[in-house]
Amino acid sequence: MKKVVMMLAMLAMSSAICAQDDAKAAAKAAKEAAKAAAAAEKQANKAAMKQLEEGLSFYDEAKAKFDEINSPTFMQFEKDAELKKARKEEAQAFIIQKCAEGNPIVGKALETGRIPEKKLFDTWYKRDFMITQVLNAELQKAGAKEPFDTLLYCNLTNQISEACHYQLKYGNPKDDTEKNIIIMVADKFPKIHLYHAYATMFQIQRHDLEGAIEAYENYKGFPVKYPEIANAEIVKNPENPYSQLAFNIYYTAYERKDYATMARFFDDAVQYEDEQSQEFVRQSSVAIHLQKGDTAAWVKACKDAIAENPHSEVSETYAQNLLAYYSKQGNEPMNQFAEEILALAPESKIANYAKGFYFFSQQKYKEALPYYQKTVSLDPDYKEGNYQAGLCLYNIGLENYRSIQDKKYTSQAAADKDSEAKVKKYFRQAVPYFEKVRELDPEDKNSWAEELRVIYNNLGQKDKVNALPKSEY
Repeated sequence: MKKVVMMLAMLAMSSAICAQDDAKAAAKAAKEAAKAAAAAEKQANKAAMKQLEEGLSFYDEAKAKFDEINSPTFMQFEKDAELKKARKEEAQAFIIQKCAEGNPIVGKALETGRIPEKKLFDTWYKRDFMITQVLNAELQKAGAKEPFDTLLYCNLTNQISEACHYQLKYGNPKDDTEKNIIIMVADKFPKIHLYHAYATMFQIQRHDLEGAIEAYENYKGFPVKYPEIANAEIVKNPENPYSQLAFNIYYTAYERKDYATMARFFDDAVQYEDEQSQEFVRQSSVAIHLQKGDTAAWVKACKDAIAENPHSEVSETYAQNLLAYYSKQGNEPMNQFAEEILALAPESKIANYAKGFYFFSQQKYKEALPYYQKTVSLDPDYKEGNYQAGLCLYNIGLENYRSIQDKKYTSQAAADKDSEAKVKKYFRQAVPYFEKVRELDPEDKNSWAEELRVIYNNLGQKDKVNALPKSEY
């Protein structure tokens, strides 16, 4: 028994020793890992700083040349103006080239997040200089209508915005040098908002819809992303309204039949303060339903547009389109359509015409007549309204004429002078409408010639019958 106890004790002791060894090994491994991590961190920081120094070396060369050509002593004794101009242009090209090479390197160094905070203001200030030189060169090309790199311009516009933001963030207003820079940046920064508008327009000109959308979102989102300048007057009331650029994007999307983008930019585009543009947006947004083959959505969109502004000329256009649609759907749908529009706009010419059409198609000419007459009172030059009003009166007259013919074989025929009077009465009332149709469209003889011949004959106006050209009947 004692041997067993001793054996168990030895096993326990052995396990404890092993556990201690494992703990020491783990601690050693952790220490070594931490050491390695610290070394890697130090190396990464060192690499970032080396990359920054490399990028800023291009700044040093560019800035030195910049100061040289902007110095009052630059080639001051040179009498050859053309040579002096050529040297300056050569120096400017050198500056742009160095800035174009150095800026991306500095940008990558900043992206590491390993640049000490105390160096950030100076770094962003110098990067601002490099971005500005290249950006101005692209802007000058654009202003001269020369080929330029639109994508580069857009990227630089984003970068210059960021550079201004971080200079304001890391600048020390108690330092006189930095304070002066902060003042200049604070003045320049809001104006850069306009660069994003240019970027949007440049991308639209290239028909790069995706690029235009990105640039527009940067333009519109500028005051949100950079709240420090959101209240600047030039930002609150931009030179280029957001709605104008949104309309341009909407129109580009329309040309590409990109219905999703049209829907996305509808609300902004329809705010553009140009009546023709607003109407284009409204009408095209309705028409796309037909292009997509969704008739039900098109009908609803037309009715919604009428309900929004029922007394406008445009609403009549929508109603006219719906009239063409409902004329093929049968009487009851036509009647429902007419009632819906009349409830919104009792003075709608098209809705009154639709209601007249509903009755006319059932040969209820007396019921249809007031609605057609209403259309003519609303628009005296409405050819269709005049024709249908005249046709109603003509058909009512014919109905009375037929009743007389039927009664010639009855004992009542001789006494039915009243019916003859009615025929003449309705025919006389029909004449002005058909004459108006003739006046409005003399070439469309099928709309008035035969009816006028019958009416003039019935009224005994042979001279007017003879005045009608033979080819017209």
